[in-house]
Amino acid sequence: MSDWFIHNTANNQQSQISEPEIQNFVCESSSEQIKQIFVWQTGWTDWKSILQVPELMKFRIPKTPQPPPFVIRPTPAPGPIAASESTQVDVKIEPRFVERRKSKRHEIKLRVIIIYKDVAFRTFSKDFSGEGFLLEHAVPASLLEQTVECFISSPDLKTGLKFKAKLVQDQEDLRRFLFTQENTKEKQILSSWILSLKKKSAA
Repeated sequence: MSDWFIHNTANNQQSQISEPEIQNFVCESSSEQIKQIFVWQTGWTDWKSILQVPELMKFRIPKTPQPPPFVIRPTPAPGPIAASESTQVDVKIEPRFVERRKSKRHEIKLRVIIIYKDVAFRTFSKDFSGEGFLLEHAVPASLLEQTVECFISSPDLKTGLKFKAKLVQDQEDLRRFLFTQENTKEKQILSSWILSLKKKSAA
């Protein structure tokens, strides 16, 4: 993962930043700030406006919208059933998702970007475990059982981690992802972020 050079025409300053840092920069910058940024990488013949670099601009996406409030509308109670109308109904209960969790879940909020092909979704985590994570918001059902790229930002948004994960149907809730690669080093860093945040919340 090579570093990027960025040039800000607003103050004529130039700096070198890592891939996760420039991803965070694209996510957090305003539209006016983005227009003033030019980038360069090894192998390029000239600087480019960041607006002309699709591999970076795919991180500039709106936050996942929250669904509207769920309203329960009362239905009229059915009238009494006459004895002659009584029928025996066989109710078939479908098996639900059975969870076999191996490690403890930690309720931690970190920014998460989910990328599948040319589509990206930005949201936040609700919890993490050694096997995966739960998002605050559901993603489209078309991602079910698909392997996606996940970019998880550090608590200070200065760096990030990249994982591959798969969306699983957790009790009809399309928010649970399971890691599909071991990524031992990245998981150790993620664990240190979780531990740091839990210590802060306990202080």
